Amino acid sequence: MAHGYLLEISVEEDGLMVEVHWERYPQVSETERVRTWLQIQANLGLAANTVDAYARALEEYLALCRRSVKSQLELPTAIIISSGC
Repeated sequence: MAHGYLLEISVEEDGLMVEVHWERYPQVSETERVRTWLQIQANLGLAANTVDAYARALEEYLALCRRSVKSQLELPTAIIISSGC
């Protein structure tokens, strides 16, 4: 594999397998359902740039979710209840 590629395609005994370089997407790799979904997209043959774009967007989304939860934990309970969060 050439350095810099986002996906590596290898042939396993049970068929074609696309390997995503999870170290580039740490939050995605830590979230089982998101990781599974992205792996399926790669296995379906989506372009490496498309899988990368999905992974980067998911990284941003997961980071936003984590910041939101953390900030909500820091807010007084009355504010959380009144905001509907």
